[in-house]
Amino acid sequence: MIKQLPTIPLLRQLMDQWQLPGPDAAPTDHGLRLAVRAGYLNIYAMGQSVARISLAAGRVRLDVHHKYLGEEKALGRRRGDYVEFAGMVLAHLPDSLLDGWVRKAIDHHSGAEKRFVDDLVRANAGIIDLEMALPGDHDAEKEIRGVWKKVAPRMDLVLLQRNDTGVQIAFWEAKCGDNGEVRAAGPVPHVHSQLKQYVAWLNLPGRGAEVIAAYRRAAATLLDLAVRTGKTGCHAMELWRQAGADAPLDMMIHPAIVIGNYCALNEERHRMLGKRHDSFHAGGVQSHHAKLTRLTIDSHQIRVQEYGAAPDTPLPALGGPILTGPAPVGEQRP
Repeated sequence: MIKQLPTIPLLRQLMDQWQLPGPDAAPTDHGLRLAVRAGYLNIYAMGQSVARISLAAGRVRLDVHHKYLGEEKALGRRRGDYVEFAGMVLAHLPDSLLDGWVRKAIDHHSGAEKRFVDDLVRANAGIIDLEMALPGDHDAEKEIRGVWKKVAPRMDLVLLQRNDTGVQIAFWEAKCGDNGEVRAAGPVPHVHSQLKQYVAWLNLPGRGAEVIAAYRRAAATLLDLAVRTGKTGCHAMELWRQAGADAPLDMMIHPAIVIGNYCALNEERHRMLGKRHDSFHAGGVQSHHAKLTRLTIDSHQIRVQEYGAAPDTPLPALGGPILTGPAPVGEQRP
């Protein structure tokens, strides 16, 4: 795929606009984010998924969500919500189309919570994934409208945090302060069941080790892409180098919650979030904040971090139960 990128102007432009996480990464006009998936790359603009890059029969293929496309939609092949561009069609798409797709994604579809997520990526070099999808598992089923279904939860942010021996994987759930999932008329907000679901899944036999191995591969892939596409050295690349190498890579089992009480691009929403922040803390021991910070999973208290403006410091390192990852090939652990 990397060998083919220079021959396709639009994809070359897309990779040029890929901005690595962290404050020391070289900024780009669009600040696109990239996530490694099973068999493809996912491209995000301001927290909104815009496109996917993959290989089909040895040729690069670009899938763009139909809601971002204009007249060029007719040139591709519709596949569900996406339109596929490949072969000579993709090779001759003008790179100027990318700007229109990104503008639609940002201006018409990216809300305060998605923008908050991108602000967190900008402040945290350790973020390695967005919207991590956990495969459904029969041992983690739940009843939905009378039918038992396999659960396939998503984690908003996956982050590499440093420890004494290397780096660890940590998980964060991101919410705006007016999200009903962090508020409750009763004693327990809905977000608690979300986090319990994550922890239960990670504790299933073999699943935690599967996640650690996957992020070791993802880190190596991201570093390779960054080097080959000419990205300048930054903290994110160093973290990817550590996570993808022979150093230990462990995982924090318990996710944390990060709450945004601001909206940088909409003054009315910003004022509303400010008022909701006040109500979030009102009521003393019965406030939404107090209920949230009292939550525990397996006797472990859930960490809550709040921001009233775009974060200018990284998220705090998480503590708690750790799953030790399998040794990579070539490493002997004592």
